[in-house]
Amino acid sequence: MNAPLQLNLSCGQTDLHPAAREALGQPLPNPIYYPPFYDVEGDCVAMLRDILRTGGDVLLPVGSATYGEEAAFNTFLERGDACVTVNTGMFGQVLTDLVTVVGATAAQVKLPPGTAITVDRARQALRDRPDAKMFAVVHLETTAGTVNPVREIGAMIRDEFPHVLYLVDAVSSLTSEPLRIDDWGIDVCCTSSQKCVNAPQGIAIVAVGPRAWQAAERRSSPIPGLCLDLVTWRLWHRGVRQARDAARGEPAAEPSANGDSAQDREAVDTSVTAYKAAHGPSQSYSLLLALRGALREIVQEGPERVIARHAAAGRALRAGVRAMGLRVLADERIAASCSTCVVMPGDSFPTQEYMQTVWREHGIATAGGSQAVGEMGYAGSRVGLMGFVATLDSVRALLTAMEQVLPRYGVTVTPGVAVHAAEAAAASLAASA
Repeated sequence: MNAPLQLNLSCGQTDLHPAAREALGQPLPNPIYYPPFYDVEGDCVAMLRDILRTGGDVLLPVGSATYGEEAAFNTFLERGDACVTVNTGMFGQVLTDLVTVVGATAAQVKLPPGTAITVDRARQALRDRPDAKMFAVVHLETTAGTVNPVREIGAMIRDEFPHVLYLVDAVSSLTSEPLRIDDWGIDVCCTSSQKCVNAPQGIAIVAVGPRAWQAAERRSSPIPGLCLDLVTWRLWHRGVRQARDAARGEPAAEPSANGDSAQDREAVDTSVTAYKAAHGPSQSYSLLLALRGALREIVQEGPERVIARHAAAGRALRAGVRAMGLRVLADERIAASCSTCVVMPGDSFPTQEYMQTVWREHGIATAGGSQAVGEMGYAGSRVGLMGFVATLDSVRALLTAMEQVLPRYGVTVTPGVAVHAAEAAAASLAASA
């Protein structure tokens, strides 16, 4: 018997925000080359610049987050360039793999599951590779439930390695953790429309600053490809802005890295005026409508409040898990708000069977995990609290389901203890705010 409750506590693909679902169901009154579309894209870019705290370009290539990351490496690295990558989980490994895919050389720093890199370790990695052109790290590693110190690393790179580009994967940290691209010295930030934004998968979000564009201009070889070339997408967005201004009867703005200063305008090559192919890439009107709907909800609630809500839900979940006598893989100092690895007793656990039981009997889907310590450093399940489901009600529902299901898998729990601990933790955080 399937339970009527349907609660998506995975780490992606996450549930769509009702506002995104409503927007996705709207008829398209016109194609993408009419003024209403220009406003939709412009609204998305403007809201994302505010949320990401950047004055640089925000590009919206079609595809998942991985498309955006591959495009970034493809654009800013050349064959043979060295890039230091940080591997604290599966998505750190993806960064390493993508560097190799585009023909560059990855100097990987691999850390044990459930740990984060330190600034000292990052500094040493760059000292060991004085030829490094880029440093790439995942902000929030969902497969381990950890957060890397991207702000502190950015300050170190700016002070000690100013020639190195800084790329950050913020796919899961967007709106779940503090993120300030310009203040933290991030040159390229890759994220996406799903995860904590709760929009449909299919739009990669890539923020690019002037230093990265300058690196692209200094390439000794052409950027391979069309749709995985971020200069192509910069040209696309420039064309949309110009069409929007023309439709409004406004003078065309000068091409600019961030639309602000003459110095930034000089950082952008304005010689690129045509696509490499007879027809360039194009956007999905429907997906952009849904993204705008989800972003409007985030702006209305307030990005800082959204981040605080994730922090409260994550802390409540971790407190409840520990009250059951279980462990969390990540140390509290580096624990992610939106992704938690619940460690079960022993070296193995029937994670997939347990997940299916919770879903079938309680209507709650979780994010998978690891069936043996040898797989990912722990045996247990993983829980996502991403976007509008990051609430104390979601935590209560899951902990109640766990208390009922876990005894069948040899885990002894005391009913009610976990929920009480979660509520106390949430109340304590609220009181200290």
